Amino acid sequence: MTPATSYFSPDYATARRRFRDAVDRLNWPRESHLIPGQGPNGEDLTIDVAVSAPARETPAPIRTLILSSGLHGVEGFFGSAVQLAFLEQRATDLSEMRCVLIHGLNPHG
Repeated sequence: MTPATSYFSPDYATARRRFRDAVDRLNWPRESHLIPGQGPNGEDLTIDVAVSAPARETPAPIRTLILSSGLHGVEGFFGSAVQLAFLEQRATDLSEMRCVLIHGLNPHG
């Protein structure tokens, strides 16, 4: 099992890259929405959104889990770590549930 500390990233750019890579490995569709301004190292800031599809279509309403990170900036590292752990450990166990992951709502507070 992966140690919990390995999911934490040292900075926003690394957290964003790791989130995108994890989503891409699962072949989930994702969008990146540019935020005005730049990070402290001149990097673009984005809100990244990934949405899974349920394992099978069903006529019943689909339950949806929403995981967001970074609303106030500093807790973004914790939220990003939770999202990475979820993507690695639980994202393939989904059935009849859709997941919406929103990464970096407000990356630098």
